[in-house]
Amino acid sequence: MQDIQKIRKYMEIWKEQNYQQGIDYCSLVDKKGKTYEYVVEILNIQKLTSKKMDGDSVTKIPRKEEKKMRVRFTDIFWNSTGSFISPAYYVALIVDECIKKGELKIDNIAGIVGRGLRAFPSFLREMDLANKVSIRLSENFSIESNPEQDIKNHTDILIRQIKEIIGSGLYQKSTRGLENIDDKFFGKRGEIPDGYHLLCPIDINVEEDTEDIYGWRFYSDKYVDNLCNLIYTHENIKLYKDILEWDTCRKKKYFSKMGIIKK
Repeated sequence: MQDIQKIRKYMEIWKEQNYQQGIDYCSLVDKKGKTYEYVVEILNIQKLTSKKMDGDSVTKIPRKEEKKMRVRFTDIFWNSTGSFISPAYYVALIVDECIKKGELKIDNIAGIVGRGLRAFPSFLREMDLANKVSIRLSENFSIESNPEQDIKNHTDILIRQIKEIIGSGLYQKSTRGLENIDDKFFGKRGEIPDGYHLLCPIDINVEEDTEDIYGWRFYSDKYVDNLCNLIYTHENIKLYKDILEWDTCRKKKYFSKMGIIKK
């Protein structure tokens, strides 16, 4: 797996290239194959062809009628980080996966690509936060961040201590983000495991909470310091069974701040 520091260096290259240049630059994509042809057309549909591959390029992709095809973007992202990653190459991997699953309609694939690209910044943010937390916590802690534990434990980053397991949920402090985290804990996605669950909401428009690297918004050092302090002190902790009794408004207010849910 690529180190986040290496990916940060890639970002210096990304911001100088547009998506068409990015896909042409990538030697891992066969320029004579069907995937390349589809990528070129989809970049045009999504109006990304001439856009620079900075963080802002993926934040304003419009939501279309997007076919709910089972494409695991987390797997595509994490598998690609073992060799090379860029926004354009990530698009190519999604397109290739769609073709392998038998989806050949350009508009359908374009919608799926849009959904995948909107998730791309959160994958980078997760990797970066895992690195920042691991640097700050003592040797009594170990950090895991991979798609397997994401699916199994409903957690983005798993923090293990000698006698405790702390799962963290990363999400944006937006209406959709708060609805998703509520559904993750109390909806129909399956039971969350017993233990401590760390809430990590972020407003990417608040400078104090974010570190901006060429438009890619990561958790700021100050935010991570506060987060690690919360891990040590266990302040603002609520019991899962108590939150079950709360109304939507009260849950939304709690999810809007850093906190810990114990189940």
